[in-house]
Amino acid sequence: MVYGKPIRGYVLNKLHNSAVSNQWFAKATMRVIHLLHQQVIQVNKVLAIVLMIGSSSLLWARPALTVERFDRNTWQRLTQQITTPTVVVFSATYCTHCPAVIAQLARSRGQWSSKQAYQLIVVVMDGDLHQPINTTATYREVDRWMVFDGAEQALRFGVNREWRGLTPYVALLAPRRPPQFVTGAPSAEQLRQALYSAPSE
Repeated sequence: MVYGKPIRGYVLNKLHNSAVSNQWFAKATMRVIHLLHQQVIQVNKVLAIVLMIGSSSLLWARPALTVERFDRNTWQRLTQQITTPTVVVFSATYCTHCPAVIAQLARSRGQWSSKQAYQLIVVVMDGDLHQPINTTATYREVDRWMVFDGAEQALRFGVNREWRGLTPYVALLAPRRPPQFVTGAPSAEQLRQALYSAPSE
C-alpha cells in the first residue's frame, strides 16, 4: 500500500498526458484537414475562374465573317479606298497550298505593331457565297472573306492581266502605291518593301 498512491498517480498522469497528446494530435490533424480543405476550395475557385475566362473568350470570340461578293467593281474599290497596308490572297477550293500560305501570312502580322499590322483578305475564285466559313483556326485569322461573283477569267483580268489563274496569288496593297503581285507565299522582305517602305525606296 505504501507504493500504491505513487504508482496510481504515475499511471493517472501518463493517462492524462496521453489523452492530452491524443487531443493535440486530433486537433492538429483536424487543422491540417481544414487547411487542405481550404486549399481545395482555393484550387476550385481558380479552376472556376479559368473556366469562366475560357467560356467568356469563346463567347466573345471574333464572330463569323460575312462572305462578301468580289465582283467587277471590287478590285477598283480595294485599290482606291485602302488606308492601311493590305494583303489579298486569291485562293481556290482545290488549292492545296493556299491554307498554309494564309496561315503564314496571318502569323507574319506579328512582326509589326498592332497599328502597323496589315489587313488580310482572302478571295476564293470558285467558292460559294452561301458556304459557311471560319470552320478552322486559319480562316478565323482572316479580316475579310470574299468569293468571286462573275466570270472568273474576266475578274482575274481585272485584277492583273498577267495573272494566269495560278493560286495562291497574293496582292500586296499599300496606300498611294501600285499593287505588287506574288505567286505563292511572299517573303518577309517582299512584305516590308511593298507595304511599309517609303515610296522612294
